Amino acid sequence: LFEGFISCFRKKLKSSNNNLNHIKILPRGYGWALDNLFNNRVTSEKTIFMHNVKAIAQPYRVAQIPNPQTEYQKCNMRSPSNLCNLDEVLTSDDARSLAKQLSAVSSDTKCICKDSKPCKGLQIGIAVFKQLYIGSQTKSAAYKEVADQLNVQFWKLSSCGNSIVVILGTADGKIHISTSPSVKKRISDNAISKTVQVALPYLKDKDYAKGLEVVVGKLQYYDAHPSSAGIFEGIFSSAFVFVLLIGGGVGFIVGAVFLLNYLGFCKNCGSSSSSSHHHTTNFFGFGDSDGGGGGGGGGSCGGGGGDF
Repeated sequence: LFEGFISCFRKKLKSSNNNLNHIKILPRGYGWALDNLFNNRVTSEKTIFMHNVKAIAQPYRVAQIPNPQTEYQKCNMRSPSNLCNLDEVLTSDDARSLAKQLSAVSSDTKCICKDSKPCKGLQIGIAVFKQLYIGSQTKSAAYKEVADQLNVQFWKLSSCGNSIVVILGTADGKIHISTSPSVKKRISDNAISKTVQVALPYLKDKDYAKGLEVVVGKLQYYDAHPSSAGIFEGIFSSAFVFVLLIGGGVGFIVGAVFLLNYLGFCKNCGSSSSSSHHHTTNFFGFGDSDGGGGGGGGGSCGGGGGDF
């Protein structure tokens, strides 16, 4: 079919009465005509024509992600909300439904901002897009950095930091949830990890609306029940059962170190540290699939993420 198109096109050009001297037909093998849909934007030194360029979404940097409260039209929303639907990943109906759910969370959760009038509860913001600019970082590090920056610097959805920001990149197959310093006191990184795991099956099936709906619902639940995925749940995990079975002095020491590390009292108990409090894998092998971040940092964001 393609060869037939070439032949017909050449014939039409030769028989045309118009002046087509400005059109040059290159010989076979001279260069490449590429389609971004099929080659993932890979080019060659001999690329002479690129098709389907406009249809490919460009990766976003953090400063290019609009604030859905003040720039809602750029977020493909009809009114201010806590949802930025870039690249129209979600249908308009799904976007409106998710925005209503986010608004309901604000109304139904406890307000801790004394200077906020009217007083608003937990603020959850979501940015959905296809790709994020990664640069020289790992994908996990880039997603964590952008989510944290949107949370505490660019969006500032809550006057007292009572906020969570979720970012989802469908082409990257990545989700990250950033909890502000005040929220991470109620919603642990363990709860964030569980939230991500519950949503992943929907995200893998490309049901992004349902996956995000589940994320919001779980975050609201954990905000109302802070201990649901906290230390008491961890104590009865398989790791603690194993430690208790070891017995003796070694089991006691290892269990104590693990507990101190879990509670954040020990910053160098076998896990890597950084400037941000973040769910990561420690020496026992626990952690989410995100793999980024580290321990410590009382005034930094918490959270976690995963791949799909």
